[in-house]
Amino acid sequence: MELARRIAYHTQLLSEVAKSSPQTDVAWDVSVVRQSLQFLADDGSTAGSKAAKAAGTIFEKTGDDESRRLSLEALSKINNQAARKELLRLFQLQPPQSELRADLAARLRKALTENDRVTPKEAKLLLSQLNQQ
Repeated sequence: MELARRIAYHTQLLSEVAKSSPQTDVAWDVSVVRQSLQFLADDGSTAGSKAAKAAGTIFEKTGDDESRRLSLEALSKINNQAARKELLRLFQLQPPQSELRADLAARLRKALTENDRVTPKEAKLLLSQLNQQ
């Protein structure tokens, strides 16, 4: 019960951050954002799609390298369909041959192997996207 309450708190905070200013670093205290992302990266395996969408949006809106890294860690930990969709969306936004694109591809492949709730259809779709790009 306590974990669910804490996940809800951090999800709500990150959703507010994601919906606010185009530059997260300007409108929010970066340490607060990092703390919530770190919580989801550590304990967010049961977080929902709202948390995944917020982490993906924050990744795009921040220039802070640590916040970006924690956003990806949170998405990897959440590893639900929404989180995988966010990872794929971020993968598609990166230039070919970039290190970040390779990291996102590795995270997606790992997500497929570590989650038994991935349907064969979703796995096939994700792999085809990773292989054609």
